[in-house]
Amino acid sequence: MVHWDMARDPKQYSEEANRLADADPLRDYLRQRGCWEGLVIGGLEGLVERWEGAVDFLDREERRGYWTQPDTGQGYPHGMDEYVNSLDRRQLLTEVLARATDAQRAAVAERIARADAHFRALTHASAGCVLPPRIAEEYGYTWERNWWYYRVPNGTPDWSRNHPEEDDWTLLERSVMHLLLDGDDPVLAVLRAQFHAATLKSREMTGVGFYTAFNVPLDIPRLAGPPRFCFGDVEADIPPNQHGAGFLLWVMDGAIADLEGYVYDDPWPEHIESFTISYIDGTRDVKALWTEVAAGFGPIVLP
Repeated sequence: MVHWDMARDPKQYSEEANRLADADPLRDYLRQRGCWEGLVIGGLEGLVERWEGAVDFLDREERRGYWTQPDTGQGYPHGMDEYVNSLDRRQLLTEVLARATDAQRAAVAERIARADAHFRALTHASAGCVLPPRIAEEYGYTWERNWWYYRVPNGTPDWSRNHPEEDDWTLLERSVMHLLLDGDDPVLAVLRAQFHAATLKSREMTGVGFYTAFNVPLDIPRLAGPPRFCFGDVEADIPPNQHGAGFLLWVMDGAIADLEGYVYDDPWPEHIESFTISYIDGTRDVKALWTEVAAGFGPIVLP
């Protein structure tokens, strides 16, 4: 356990931080990043503790019953800024790990994996980055490398929608694609990379749904097989419709081709003012998903 004595003389405190940073490249990186002396003194061990503490705090808040369902407009009570501060702890930990030795990374790997898994269980995928798009672009944050910035606490409205992005996709399309492609899986990683690079080819409204066609650049890696398959374990509630909506992502010749949206009974709403999305079974079993795809279309082959 790392303890920081904040009661000591500030000059002495700063001198200790500099002394430790002079002898440790990781602490020196924190010093160069302008981190406060407590972070510098704590080093890698302190960063791991801070991330564990942030996740434990989320867990305590959930257990206290502050979190509700997304359609109530309520949830995590401390606001977006406080939450993002917690995510910044994970980002700083990643930056330091990139500069650590193999032995240093191995010493904390299990604790970080455990905290990450706990955090994923306490959160759900958002439609985009919870940071403003200009910041995400400036720092090069992506779903794969910086996944913590693309999740919000369970029962909390999607804060990424506070930063509308001007691009080819509607908010519903982006939200559905994010959930369809979310997961630590090599096939999903290939498809996510395709969606990042894709542009809008066409969008057709059918009256009972839509077809959105993607144009994926030829230099983006494709799956090797099967030549055609689809999957769709995501559903949406779109008021005032009573029976919900479903979605299928079609993959042709190894690349995402079309996102199909459809309603079960009602006509597709002309104007969508709000919606909530979720996995059909509440949670996702990626292995079972690909088993089902293989049974209908053949096994998926990575590039």
